[in-house]
Amino acid sequence: MTPALSEQIRQYAAEHEDASQAEIGRHFRVNPGCVSEAIHGKRS
Repeated sequence: MTPALSEQIRQYAAEHEDASQAEIGRHFRVNPGCVSEAIHGKRS
């Protein structure tokens, strides 16, 4: 995962607060674990 993709995921999650990590993952074609790591700053 690139830093740019992590930032896009964080922005999308902030704009779609009611979206689950699974939904966000489907949107970006990554697994929910990657979404969690991006949101919580584990991935840059």
